[in-house]
Amino acid sequence: MANVLVTNLLLQLLLWVHSLPAWLCTLTSQLVNGGIGYVLYGKWVFKASGLRQSQPALRYALTQALLWLLNWALISGGHQLALHRNLAALLAVPPLAVISYLIQKQWIFRGR
Repeated sequence: MANVLVTNLLLQLLLWVHSLPAWLCTLTSQLVNGGIGYVLYGKWVFKASGLRQSQPALRYALTQALLWLLNWALISGGHQLALHRNLAALLAVPPLAVISYLIQKQWIFRGR
């Protein structure tokens, strides 16, 4: 939960800077989230072993890329519907968190 809060706070702060494009804001927060999250989620949430193997790391990286694209698309789409970028980002948190959790549980850290 701490990782989600920290990275979403970072995203909110970046989105307040209107000169920064949404893709850069979301990429920055996703890189921070992914860097911290792989070990936290793998080791403590899913109690996985073999985190140094390439397969779970590659799967995690692919998932992070997917989540970045989804986050960027949701924020951009919300902004096109006249939502403030920050509100669109907040509304994107629950579905992205669910998607992330399910992919990690079923595909990345399954049976590890």
